[in-house]
Order: sequence, then C-alpha cells, then structure tokens
Amino acid sequence: MHITPALTGLFSTTAGALIGPNDAPAPWEISSLSTFSPSGRPGSSPYSILNITISDPNTILAGPSPTGPAVFPPSTAICNTSFVGTAPPYNQILNCSEVQYGSWTFEILEANNTSYPSATTNFDVRFTHVDNVTVIGDVYSQVYAGTGHFEVGKNMAGICGASGVCSWGLKDEERPYLIQQSRVSCTGTCS
Repeated sequence: MHITPALTGLFSTTAGALIGPNDAPAPWEISSLSTFSPSGRPGSSPYSILNITISDPNTILAGPSPTGPAVFPPSTAICNTSFVGTAPPYNQILNCSEVQYGSWTFEILEANNTSYPSATTNFDVRFTHVDNVTVIGDVYSQVYAGTGHFEVGKNMAGICGASGVCSWGLKDEERPYLIQQSRVSCTGTCS
C-alpha cells in the first residue's frame, strides 16, 4: 500500500501510546471465539465452524515521513473457517478479514497437551499479523505472531444438545483472551 505525505500526517495523530521498535507491545485481544460441530445425523450439514475476532490494540511506529512519524494503527480482524469434522484444516494458513495496511492469518494446530485434540473443543491457534506500508518509496513492514490454546473446561464453555449438535465459546470471564505476540520480522525502522 502506498501512502501520500498528507495521509501519513493523519496516521501520526492516532490515539494511544506509540510503540517504538524496542518497546513491548500490549497483547492481542480475542473478544470472541466460538465453535460449532454438527450432529452427524443423515441429511444434516457435515460442517464444523470456527469463528474468532482478534484485535491488535497497538499503534506501532512504521517509520519517518515528511509530516511526522508514520504508524500502523490498531486493527481488528474476523477469522473464520468451516470444515468437515473428520478433516479439520490443521496446519493450513487461512486468511482473516481484510484490514487496512496489512493482513491477518490464522492456523489451527492440534493441541499437544492431550491424546484427544479436536478442532472445536481442544486446539491451538497461531495468529500472524503483517503490517505493511510504503511511504514515498520506502517500505516499512513488521510481522508479529502469537499462539493461544483453547479448550472446553478451561477457557471455553458451551453445550451439546440431545441431537449431538455442540456449540462452544470463550467463557465470559476469559474475555478478552490475551495472546502475547512477538515480532518475527521487520523491514524499515526496526531498532
């Protein structure tokens, strides 16, 4: 994405503390996570569903611009997928909704803490957030990654009906669920 000098001036007025290259960012926040698994009865949908809303509350320094510092503003993405329960999309990088000046992806991972991993009741999710902007020919990019574990009975609760349909989500007291991210790569203003 290319930014004109006038627009970078708007970026530098973003509210909140500015996170510099050596500052630790505040954790990402998951405000919503829900799963659904079907009954498995003949004629019913075979698809399980995972929905997540994740936010980066940080305003991160991208680099200099003629009108002041260019920043990556806070962002929120919706990450969702549906899959046949017998074939969960483990280890596949999936796109979240579009965000300004970057992208979010997520990857469902088998939980390694149990002999019964499940993509709806006991799983890990690795999130990757790429901030990317070009300011007057200079490319600034920062990539952050973080992983969270989600498990019914720990940070998730819900119900299964008599038909076998199950719905699970983050417990109210777990919201927002915090994901500690770390920077994995950087181009431009990095140290």
